[in-house]
Amino acid sequence: MIAENGGPGEEELRELFQALRREEQRSVPGSPAPGSLALIRERRTRVRRRLQAWALAGCACAAMLIATVLIRRPDPSNAHPSPDVPVASITQWRPPTEFLLETPGRAMLYATPVLEMLPSLEPVGPHRRQQSRNPAQTEPSSPR
Repeated sequence: MIAENGGPGEEELRELFQALRREEQRSVPGSPAPGSLALIRERRTRVRRRLQAWALAGCACAAMLIATVLIRRPDPSNAHPSPDVPVASITQWRPPTEFLLETPGRAMLYATPVLEMLPSLEPVGPHRRQQSRNPAQTEPSSPR
């Protein structure tokens, strides 16, 4: 059957695709049927390999943890200093960068400034404070 546009019809296309699927299935290697002995063995092998990988990773972590504990274990001979050795007090300790705090003008930072009073702080000139006038105390107006 030929389609309206001059190409193969629906039936021909179905047959061609079925033929193509059959060819592809012939070229694919056979997989074991579900429930077959080969499939069960394959699954067991995959599970076993996965478990072995996790077991190996766990053993490696445990070995690293044990090595870290053994390496970082404190030396018991240095746990308590002998009474003959003088121990420095915390009040005697000085930081190694203390010299950076000694800056020029340091005395000015620790001294309180002294402010002297100026003789007069009264405003002068046109910026004088205007005295508040009470309307009852207004000056008599001059006759014009």
